[in-house]
Amino acid sequence: MLDLTRTTWGRIFEKDVLVGSTIGAEGRVVQRTLVGGLEFASESAGGGAEDIIGFSLMSTITPSEMCMVEGATIPATAAYTVQLSKTSLVATQIRVYDVTGAVDLTEGNPGVAAQYSVADATGLMTFNVAQASHVLIIWYRYNPTVLEARQLWYEGQVNRDSWTDYTKVGVGCGKSIIYTTEYNPLVDYSAGALSCFTGGWLSIGGGGAAITGDVISVPTADDNYLGVEVNI
Repeated sequence: MLDLTRTTWGRIFEKDVLVGSTIGAEGRVVQRTLVGGLEFASESAGGGAEDIIGFSLMSTITPSEMCMVEGATIPATAAYTVQLSKTSLVATQIRVYDVTGAVDLTEGNPGVAAQYSVADATGLMTFNVAQASHVLIIWYRYNPTVLEARQLWYEGQVNRDSWTDYTKVGVGCGKSIIYTTEYNPLVDYSAGALSCFTGGWLSIGGGGAAITGDVISVPTADDNYLGVEVNI
């Protein structure tokens, strides 16, 4: 989703959606495909040769996933567990940075140092004794409950599916400032070049098409939006 109070677009166009494609949320990277000499839009699939044209604009869609950033401290004594504030996590979409040890921890066997386990359904994390008392920053994606989605994004309008009916999507582009939650939570946004990622997410590096722009606000526990200044 986009934070429209901080997002400024250079230009906005309406594009035809590629047949067989769907746009899952606003704020996702959109690519161009020519079919019969005509332009159609679809979410980026993270390919290196994609022709990126902007970001999706469609506020009537309630997202099924959301990014979250939290700070935490592992207890000094057993059990070495941390309870995340959200449940129903998206599997494997989590990054844990050990601030004390200055290292990324690996999801796996909590019996091994620098590894941890997480119960996706409950958000309970278990760490190794070697990380006792360590301070963490945790980035992850989760599935909001229906109640939370309504509180955050309200009920969809009566025409909420019109983009599907008319196969059109708004695309924001040009020199723009964007605050979005549609980003890869597994990478470090403090350094590196912007790129696209599977699912229309923003990322850093990797094999996706490069995006001309810079990160101006890294997601933190106080602000889970990624802020970027781009020129597409």
